[in-house]
Amino acid sequence: MKNLIFALTICLLVTACEKKEILPVVQDLTGKRPLSQSETILRDNLDKAARIIAEVAQDQSVMSEMDLFYDETRTFYSIPFKELLDESKGMALSFRNLREKFLKGCSSGDTKGGWNDLAEFLSGNDCYIYCPYPSNFYPKGTNSFTVAGHPIDNDEESTGYRFEGKKIMEVKVNEEYADKYPVILIMPRDEDNDDLIGYKVPNVEQAKGDPIYEVRVGKIRCANYCGGLFEGTLELRVARGYPDYNFSTEEIKGSFSTLTPINYPRDYAKAAINNWTVHSYGGWYNANIIWDSNWRSSKIQQCILVYEYDK
Repeated sequence: MKNLIFALTICLLVTACEKKEILPVVQDLTGKRPLSQSETILRDNLDKAARIIAEVAQDQSVMSEMDLFYDETRTFYSIPFKELLDESKGMALSFRNLREKFLKGCSSGDTKGGWNDLAEFLSGNDCYIYCPYPSNFYPKGTNSFTVAGHPIDNDEESTGYRFEGKKIMEVKVNEEYADKYPVILIMPRDEDNDDLIGYKVPNVEQAKGDPIYEVRVGKIRCANYCGGLFEGTLELRVARGYPDYNFSTEEIKGSFSTLTPINYPRDYAKAAINNWTVHSYGGWYNANIIWDSNWRSSKIQQCILVYEYDK
């Protein structure tokens, strides 16, 4: 959910079944904006999924599976419900216990909104399970999660569920909370990337002139969260173009011929913000994406614009 545009501090390198006792939330959450009926249904179902995931994660077999995307050596950050619930997908095989116990939890209660069931709703609406930070960000031996659904009305905080013994606690989950406790988020569908429709890197085989270079965005470092915890992965854009600055109006205009998308993980942003040198390579994310395959030394007076995607 992208609602805010932020100025970024960016560095670029261009290179070649027991009843549980529920404790009340520490602080009541107030909505940031009114929700429509469909948004309310979405929020309620994300919240219910969070409670179920928090409960089933108490099972050691489920915890062992979730380590696949919580461990510091992870290669992915999210689990789409559409793939988790489809037995033909590899995701369902890797998370067999999570799948079975989650489906059992869905069938044990009513789903708000008149949908057939919670699992069908989450799968049909492209919702997913998301782990923003890995295990090595927390004290050694930490093996429990707080699970929270996206609040929809803001990207900063929501109600989460954490077990202490056999007691399930309702807690306020935000970035500050995630500094102390591992969190798993139940996220809605990401926005469509309309700005990338029709984008194409020029083909070097069609280039003319001598010499011609292929230039890549090698590594990128962003010391900014670009929003709250529930913003998800940072969807950065690196654009190249020819700016025109109007000294009278102080307006910047111009055309941008290249737009390079980079999904920058939040754990890299946290490492950059804290100036860590061990975790997540100090925030330097290796993108290694073609920026221009038709670069010439005659391309002068250009600018590089880096921003976080927002509709």
